[in-house]
Amino acid sequence: MIVYRVQRGWYQFQVAADKARIAAGLKPGAVQKVEVKDRDDLCALLNALCHPSVKTTPQAPATVALVEEAFVDPHLDIDATIPRFLLREHHEREERMAKLHVHKGDR
Repeated sequence: MIVYRVQRGWYQFQVAADKARIAAGLKPGAVQKVEVKDRDDLCALLNALCHPSVKTTPQAPATVALVEEAFVDPHLDIDATIPRFLLREHHEREERMAKLHVHKGDR
């Protein structure tokens, strides 16, 4: 999976990232391409986002304490920050679990 970053913004497509870069008056080098090839890359990216001051690797992932220190604004709309494909999978899983609980309650 490839995503693009301009300052603190993340974009699905390079065209959108370039538009954001131009709107911010930045040079072409301001667009960063982030490629996530496997789960190790994803873990490294998430660890860096959660606690950028600590260098972590897939072999030495962030500890529970580091993850708990990661600040999440309580007023943040979480659904707006999660990639659509993950959000869709999450909602589908919740619906399946709700149906499962309803069926178990019928017995």
